[in-house]
Amino acid sequence: MRQLLRLFSGLFSSLPFFLGVAVAQSNVVVPKPTFHAEVGTFLTTSPQMPFWMRANQYGIVPLNGPIGTVRVGVQAGYSSESPDSVVRFRAKSPWEIGYGLDVVGNGGQANQIILPEAYVKARYKNIEIRAGRWRNVIGITDTLLTSGSYVWSGNALPIPRVQIGTRGFVTLPFAKKWLTVNAFFGHGWFGNDDYVRGYYLHQKGVYARIGKPTWRVKLQGGFSHQVQWGGYAAFLKGTTLSKNGYLPEGVAAYFSIVSASRYVQNNTTSIFDEENRIGNHLGSFDGAFDIDLGRYKMLLYRQFLYETGSLYYLTSVKDGLNGISLQRLYPGKGFVTVERLLLEFFYSGNQGGDNFVINDPQLRGRVNYFNHAQYRGGWTYKNRTIGSPFLTQGIEQRRSLDVTEGLPVINNRVMAFHFGLAGTLAQRMQWSAKASFTNNYGTFQKPYAQSVSQLSGILSLATPVSLPILGETTINGAVAFDTGQLLDNTAGVFFSLRKTIGGNETSQPPQPARAKTTPKNRFNPRY
Repeated sequence: MRQLLRLFSGLFSSLPFFLGVAVAQSNVVVPKPTFHAEVGTFLTTSPQMPFWMRANQYGIVPLNGPIGTVRVGVQAGYSSESPDSVVRFRAKSPWEIGYGLDVVGNGGQANQIILPEAYVKARYKNIEIRAGRWRNVIGITDTLLTSGSYVWSGNALPIPRVQIGTRGFVTLPFAKKWLTVNAFFGHGWFGNDDYVRGYYLHQKGVYARIGKPTWRVKLQGGFSHQVQWGGYAAFLKGTTLSKNGYLPEGVAAYFSIVSASRYVQNNTTSIFDEENRIGNHLGSFDGAFDIDLGRYKMLLYRQFLYETGSLYYLTSVKDGLNGISLQRLYPGKGFVTVERLLLEFFYSGNQGGDNFVINDPQLRGRVNYFNHAQYRGGWTYKNRTIGSPFLTQGIEQRRSLDVTEGLPVINNRVMAFHFGLAGTLAQRMQWSAKASFTNNYGTFQKPYAQSVSQLSGILSLATPVSLPILGETTINGAVAFDTGQLLDNTAGVFFSLRKTIGGNETSQPPQPARAKTTPKNRFNPRY
């Protein structure tokens, strides 16, 4: 294992060398940085922050309010990003570098200094390597209005990683533009939590898109695979869940993790590892149709959830995230326009049933999403679920429910309806609205006495203004509420001023105008 870690550490430490080599190339693109600074405040009617003000915000909004927040950062992205996010093999400038740093300071009931982004990246043609923390979402979904991709939604602070992969979707040379692929492979460091010390993340994914740019209907599909593995858990000493507290490591164990093979027998595996698999495996298989309706673009998608072998045997196939997204291809002209609409249905209540018999495929139930016997912190990082925020931690629910059972995620049997809208006001302001209604059942191990319902919503607005001294500045505002039996009833407002300076200059020649273009997501709230 030490050799493997030395390999990853060497890769991380060698990145500045590769960046130096890139800069030394005569045709390298060195981007110009963009600086931003933001000052804002959250005010709430109860100690708990409204759900949609804190969910999917990369862990930078605390659970409790009110707070004041200050955010500063610098970012330099690639200058040759393709307008349609598809990277061609024959790029004019094969070398580019980029970096990002974002620092968030919160003051109030919780005083925090947070680094949601601190990374460097470099690409050669269509291949990219990056290291550090960075914001991203994994899975096919409407990234602007979604309730959250199941396994990696942006709900938690980004985990430190090193990753190699394609730079978005790339066109394969033999496919003549009808097949593009997006793939990545990475290693991350969870570090320490209340239960396990020094454990790691394995992560990979492959997604394909079938269809030429001129086709009316395109098909997308793929999967992602995440594993929590390694480390030392003192609470497992003397149990059949570990070897004296140590969880499997080593090169052989790592390749078993990567391949998701059944088990590797050696002096670090326990009975639990040999009966199951090494580590905590989870992810989703995604499929989608991308349909051009002329003036609109429709995206139909489905994420199938997996965390044990139940999906393989189709016993938990009912669980998943389903979505319909409709987006204008041409901006509206009215005083109030709706540019995008989203409907989602999320369900995780089946889990293959209330029984788990490892030798009976039809009774491989009790998946217990985001919880694990060895990694008792579950699929969380810094006290936030990494995936869908609908799966509730004990610290979020009402105290009167009093259901913990020692699990980090005490509510993972959920049925949720989610609705989103986004558009413009007076052809200048950007607005969005989200609302979700959920029925919550707890877990199979410890269900709620009866179904618990919850309604949460938010309305957000962003508009550019010209202010004395500051000049062109963006004003952000939002109002949100929670009402129901799962979370504390609360309402809140957010207000901030954000100033941005600088930007990238492209080294690529101007591209010819296309007959149809998809407007960029100009509004992406960052609370």
